[in-house]
Amino acid sequence: GSKLAANWSGGPVFVDGIHIDDEKHRNAVGQHALTELLERARLAHVMACPVTSLTRSTEYQQAVRRFRHHNPGWPICVRISLSELDILANKDRLTSFLNQFDAVASETVLLIDAGPIFIPDADELATLVIEALSPLSGGPNFAKIFWGSTTFPEKHGLKAGQTGNWARTDWQVYKRLVERASELPITPLFSDYALEYPAHYKPVQASPVAHLRYSSEDSYIMVRGTTTKKPYGYKAIFQVANALIAREDFKGAAFSTGNRYMANLVMPEAKTGNASLWRWASADHHISLVVHSLGRLLGIQVPVEETARADSQLVLI
Repeated sequence: GSKLAANWSGGPVFVDGIHIDDEKHRNAVGQHALTELLERARLAHVMACPVTSLTRSTEYQQAVRRFRHHNPGWPICVRISLSELDILANKDRLTSFLNQFDAVASETVLLIDAGPIFIPDADELATLVIEALSPLSGGPNFAKIFWGSTTFPEKHGLKAGQTGNWARTDWQVYKRLVERASELPITPLFSDYALEYPAHYKPVQASPVAHLRYSSEDSYIMVRGTTTKKPYGYKAIFQVANALIAREDFKGAAFSTGNRYMANLVMPEAKTGNASLWRWASADHHISLVVHSLGRLLGIQVPVEETARADSQLVLI
């Protein structure tokens, strides 16, 4: 809670406890893990709210209901997949689902989470989303609606010294939604999985492979080096960085804090860093790219705050 308070300001933050084992953590802390997380944030004066979906366990839904009971008027987020979009056309079913939390649509954020998508035609999926959202033209009126997806690959198949390039079709789908806003009752806001594949959350005990992930307006990019085992060690990242910054789509050191970090890896006497810093730099670049891209797409200027420092993964736990 205190770490969240130190690094988050403004509106609510939504917490999804789907990857936390209900029974295991309840035995450890004496209550449902979602309740514990939200309470720790509330005690630190952060407005943390729960994410749920149509298929969560009874205990999970009860934890969301308790949250609403103790915090009337605070929003919740409902996360639905592409296969569940038909609920938007069934107002009775949707209202019944929200009623179990004493919630209404105006106090609910809707996240349409498409997860990983692999489609050749962005227009085809955009049309599907537009058709699915059309029943909302007569209500209910959600507080916010987000569209989220990714085309970042699950398995890259790269060997040492190779660079992968995958189309960022997820961004193209969102651009189509904005371009066809006149066909929508409401234009969804944007979200994605940054430079991660949705299912890969479990830690792996293995020596890291030196690599950097990157994104352009059109592509996801990965430059893969050798293992950090001997004889290469962590110095293997230097060759990776050289290959990345030599690309035409590298936006330069001034673009973001993460870009500056990656550019500095090719400087004389550069420190190698570690896998956590490499991943942080990649994510920092991607978030900056998305903010700039959204600004251009929507015709607004959005200031990008520079990251003060990069915490390691262990500090963030």
